[in-house]
Amino acid sequence: MQNNLHFQLKAQESTKFKNNILYINFIEPLKADNLAKRALLAEMLGNFSQLLPSEQAVAQKLSYLYGASFGVSVLRLGSQNVLQFKISFANSKFLPNQADLLPEIIAFLDQMISEPLVNNGRFNDDVFKRRQDNLAHYVETIDEDHAFQSALLVRKLFYGTKDDNGEYILGTPAQIRAVDSRSLYSYYQEVFQNDQVIAIAAGDLPEVKLQSLLGQTKLNQTLSDNLTTGVPNLRVNFIPHEVNQSVTKYQGDQTTLSMAGYLPVYWGDPKYFAALLGNYILGGSMQSLLFMNVREKASLAYDVHSNYDSLAGRITIQTGIAATDKDQAQALIKLQVKHLQNGEFTEQMLIAAKTSLLNQHLSGSDSLRTVANRSFLNYFDADLSEDLWQRGLKSVTINDIQNVFKQLKLQAVHIGLAE
Repeated sequence: MQNNLHFQLKAQESTKFKNNILYINFIEPLKADNLAKRALLAEMLGNFSQLLPSEQAVAQKLSYLYGASFGVSVLRLGSQNVLQFKISFANSKFLPNQADLLPEIIAFLDQMISEPLVNNGRFNDDVFKRRQDNLAHYVETIDEDHAFQSALLVRKLFYGTKDDNGEYILGTPAQIRAVDSRSLYSYYQEVFQNDQVIAIAAGDLPEVKLQSLLGQTKLNQTLSDNLTTGVPNLRVNFIPHEVNQSVTKYQGDQTTLSMAGYLPVYWGDPKYFAALLGNYILGGSMQSLLFMNVREKASLAYDVHSNYDSLAGRITIQTGIAATDKDQAQALIKLQVKHLQNGEFTEQMLIAAKTSLLNQHLSGSDSLRTVANRSFLNYFDADLSEDLWQRGLKSVTINDIQNVFKQLKLQAVHIGLAE
């Protein structure tokens, strides 16, 4: 425990930004039964409170706080579900008379978290019903975005029907509609009792001052000491299986082909940078094997790219193709993976990949949001310094990538067949 705080605080102090960011993260292991509840909590807690009972009142308050930006969202962080309260606000040094905003910012944040729009043990029914309908409708419209739907379905195939990690982070329309205003408030109280809470600050925010102000909040008084113990393990446990395949038909012009494979290399592992670079060479740029050979040379894809989820050990390849090319495209994609496994790419490609990823990483250091996100991720496991990150990237060889990707096992294929 840090001073009198009943939750963890990690502050990344920097004077080079004109804004500051403060996150309050409520974290629990991802459970399918709670996805819709947490998504609905984000809707209710991000737009209303007892003292600010309308979206207009919240907007006016943020305007008064020199245009502060506030939002609540749910996100998947490996094996964990994060309910994140996020506020960005001006560095006091750049305000008239250098007004000290921090006490008011923390008071506002505490109010939005700790004083929800609740009466008689339930969220305001009218507001809740409107937000519930909007969220359910949004999830229902996912079917209209065929590329996104294909990504969700290949994830489901990858994990199988009995693994909660295959579920969409906002839940299903049926799950959303099954929640009522009273049961949601009951779950809100459970969150305060059971979730681990981690605050992340980035910008010109002295940690001692933050500790003092956060220690006086209603949030801190509500939480228990035992929530400060232990660090959640972000890695998603996975047991490889036979390849799961499915086809979904829909009206449209473009067929989607999505493939997912298991790569047992995770963020913070010694071979993490080899996996990162290998994915970039496979399908992370317009100079990648997939883009150059599947799209440009063979003209089999409108678009093709790969993504490496280092917390799940999962490589996903997504393409938009003509329906008649689905078999040929799949075979050619598998061939590009084979090229990677055989080390059949040039040293120049590796050097270009290192340069590009390094430039992306360095440019992220100029973004306050990226600094905050990295600080949050580093809290959990591998606290990679700038020097360690750069040395890890630069040390990777073709042989390293080859050996890592020999472990890649195809697990799921989904085709969204346009008719």
